[in-house]
Amino acid sequence: NTAQLKARGVTRRLNVAAEAVGRLPQGDGIPTTDVPMEDIFDDDRAGDAIATWVGQFREVLALLRAWRDEGAVVNINCQMGKNRSGCAALAWLCSECEWTVEDAVGHLRRITALACANPHLVRAVTELLHVDAEVPLNPAGDGGGWVCISPP
Repeated sequence: NTAQLKARGVTRRLNVAAEAVGRLPQGDGIPTTDVPMEDIFDDDRAGDAIATWVGQFREVLALLRAWRDEGAVVNINCQMGKNRSGCAALAWLCSECEWTVEDAVGHLRRITALACANPHLVRAVTELLHVDAEVPLNPAGDGGGWVCISPP
């Protein structure tokens, strides 16, 4: 919602969903930049995806740093607002604000419980940052298993 973004002072939009490229409003006064990432949960494809994501998160951080330096307020979005955008925010909090991965994931999950639910994306961030981290999957409400809601 462009009006809501503008009311919050947003001056830039960063889309990290491959499937949303070209689908966001154009000419609304909030320029959109795309870093088209896939949200892959498949263990068999994770290795290649992680290598790609590390490079994409580098690009995300370079954009966010440049926009910070120009005083921008940035909206980061993906398809559902939890995995790719959450991990982009995770990379920022850890690299620029010196948060630990665990603390940053906890913070993001307090905002939206399903944030950073893709363990492969989280691993890409830890590889980018050259850190080891223990990030549990989102526990189910009854304390067992884990919860992740994402389109197929």
